[in-house]
Amino acid sequence: MDNHKAAILGALENYAAKRPGFEPGNYATRAVYASEMRAAVRDLHVARRLIREVALHDSITAADILAAAKSGRVTLIPGPYGCTVSYCTGQYFAVEFRPAIARLMAEVLWHWTREHAMPAPMLHHNSETGETVERHNGLRAGDWLRRHFRKQFGASIARRFFD
Repeated sequence: MDNHKAAILGALENYAAKRPGFEPGNYATRAVYASEMRAAVRDLHVARRLIREVALHDSITAADILAAAKSGRVTLIPGPYGCTVSYCTGQYFAVEFRPAIARLMAEVLWHWTREHAMPAPMLHHNSETGETVERHNGLRAGDWLRRHFRKQFGASIARRFFD
């Protein structure tokens, strides 16, 4: 893994690991507060898992990650001494920033898998509509990708980040 990619992934992991900053006064009961805290810990584990998966693929470059970050709420600013991560909050930062990092990593994995890991397409002609479509092992590209990520990460992560 190149140093630039390692710096970006390290910055994302550090950002995901920071304290969410839940304010107990925003919650009606302690049970609701505890539930939000548990969800935040789950989101941290998912973000770390997806970051590790991106790190495992040497052909995913820093440029791929930076390109994916241009379209979302997570902003990556590479610098001479590493990378700065910022997040544009929608409603409540404490519950949003970790899933946003996971979505960024999911987008990087989706594009990489689509370009480098899908089986070769075969053209199928639909006799009813006259349409010719590409199929990958009998599935449309999106269906093949969703099935692939469901097998790789499980239904829960696939449903949240790869649908």
